[in-house]
Amino acid sequence: MNLGDDNMYGRRLVIPATLLCALFLNVIPYPEWAKWAHPDWVTLALFYWCLALPHRVGVGYGWSLGLLLDVMQFTLFGQHAIGKALIALLVVYAYPRLRRYHIGQQCVVILLLASVDIGIVVWVQHVALGLQIHAQFWWAALSTALLWPVAYLLLRKLHRRNRLSWR
Repeated sequence: MNLGDDNMYGRRLVIPATLLCALFLNVIPYPEWAKWAHPDWVTLALFYWCLALPHRVGVGYGWSLGLLLDVMQFTLFGQHAIGKALIALLVVYAYPRLRRYHIGQQCVVILLLASVDIGIVVWVQHVALGLQIHAQFWWAALSTALLWPVAYLLLRKLHRRNRLSWR
């Protein structure tokens, strides 16, 4: 038996494990002063994997992660799923161009995508529950974009260490 075969099963779990970690990071409670500026870890991980392996991670992953996030946060079923699926769709569609962007340009893309995702969630909550829209909601998009370089470096290191491929 080849040593590479033993690691094959572990490599298949890298993407789901990082996305599961991102889900748990999204639902941990933050202190009151950081409540409005918590980053969207799921968006960061989903963006990375859709960019790195668009033929393996796509809209299905985004939709599933969004539904899991709805269940874990006890929110309206489907509100996060729409935003995460849209993020995955846009990244998979534009990955050849997005890969050529330097990290600063990718931060701007993340800011826009996170803003759209937050906008969808806030709009759904406004329509369904009468939630008032505040400017504070957008701090989360900014913190998500600012954390992109760190998330990118960590996920890329994990990606390369496990030699994940398009298959």
